[in-house]
Amino acid sequence: MPATPYLPTPEGDFESRRREYLHYCAAHSPGGRTGFFSQIARLELGRDVDEAPFHDAFAVVDARLDCSDFTIGGLLRILYLYRDSPHISPDLIAQIEARVLDFKYWWDEAQGDNRRCYWTENHQIIFHSDELLAAQLFPDAIFANSGRDASYHRDHALHLIRRWFDFRARFGFSEWLSNCYFEEDLLALVNLHDFAADPAIRAHAKACIDLLLFEMALHTHRGVMGCTHGRTYTRLIKGARHEDAANTARLMFGMGLYCRPDNLGTVPLATSTYRCPPVFARIAADLDGPRLFKERHSIDIADAPAHGLAFDNMEDGHLFWSIQDYIHTAIYDLAQETRRAYGVMLYEDYLQRYYQVWNWQVQEYGSIVDRNIDCHGMTAVHIQTYRTGAVMLSSAQSFRPGKPGYQQHPWQATLGVDAVVFTNHPGADDETSRPNFWAGNGILPRVAQHANVAVIIHHLPPDDRFPFSHAYFPRAAFDEVIEQGGWVCA
Repeated sequence: MPATPYLPTPEGDFESRRREYLHYCAAHSPGGRTGFFSQIARLELGRDVDEAPFHDAFAVVDARLDCSDFTIGGLLRILYLYRDSPHISPDLIAQIEARVLDFKYWWDEAQGDNRRCYWTENHQIIFHSDELLAAQLFPDAIFANSGRDASYHRDHALHLIRRWFDFRARFGFSEWLSNCYFEEDLLALVNLHDFAADPAIRAHAKACIDLLLFEMALHTHRGVMGCTHGRTYTRLIKGARHEDAANTARLMFGMGLYCRPDNLGTVPLATSTYRCPPVFARIAADLDGPRLFKERHSIDIADAPAHGLAFDNMEDGHLFWSIQDYIHTAIYDLAQETRRAYGVMLYEDYLQRYYQVWNWQVQEYGSIVDRNIDCHGMTAVHIQTYRTGAVMLSSAQSFRPGKPGYQQHPWQATLGVDAVVFTNHPGADDETSRPNFWAGNGILPRVAQHANVAVIIHHLPPDDRFPFSHAYFPRAAFDEVIEQGGWVCA
């Protein structure tokens, strides 16, 4: 998909940037589960929609595929804003309504399998916001999948939304500074801000949007969210020309670029009544520096009781699952109880993998000595980001060193839209696995950063499938590269 030119310094006001993005989206009709988000822009501009992307979306919802909650979130936005628009046919609106009324909104509904992901931090708030807004929109309906009425779904969703907000207020984001999953969070939060009937929910949603955009303002460099991430993907870290967050940075701060006409966060923001506090754009543009930002997110599983959380409470388990630790011995029984109760599917060989590690520890040491072995775990993280006009260096300080990794991105140096540097230990020889050749780590390194200096130590067993670490270092993005005596300078 062609992108707009990259802007390293702020340009335009919000309204001009909003119109530019809407016109960019309206010029494209991507397919897939969220391609129809581009048609939201067409409706906002008063143009007829292309119906083809909707049929792709309906196929995803009808098959109950993973991430269909993203799809429902966009369809609900259309119903709230454009249900009576002359630019979308009554028949298409009826098809959207049918999908909303038939959807499975949480894993506790008996019908339908639970092979899709409900439990990560972003999926939780999207499912809950979808459920609330569907119940509000159809107050007299009986929802087909659950057999329950709208009042049940409203109360069910409100309770879980409040819990999610409480967890974020107390513990921050386990998917810290994610340049893709923050966009998914924004879909749910902007929908709640714009459409929730409860004023307190709208206020909490606004506060959470403010928090996400404040985080982005701190940890972007000239529109590039080139910082450490709790979760990310290869296309998002090899420069910012395909980065989801660059779209929102361009809209809200005037730097970055538009590259996704179906971006889950930027499309809602461009069609919302929400307005970013002006100080955030000033923070994002503050490149006189140096500036040093420090923060903490998430918690360690063992510390949960100190925060009033119980290892045998299924709702407290929502936090543990959002941290994506399913195997810590303190919560293992709870995770298995949840799986049995609701048929939740993790991974085919999940238990077998970790039984082997536990058994090895018992054989070697006489007991389980390390309980933090889940590769997905996004436990307590201490972040440091150093930023000047020329460079940004960001890291997760000593985050689970020596443990298996997943999509965590421990550190990165950013000097431009293409000029980024990071290291990793490959987890696969492709760019789609989790972890893979560039995104994530098979074994996480120890990272230490002081201001503009970072030390990254990869300690790998010699019999590892990939017994090396390597650096992503795009030479063409730098004016000069000198390699001498085992050092590379740019």
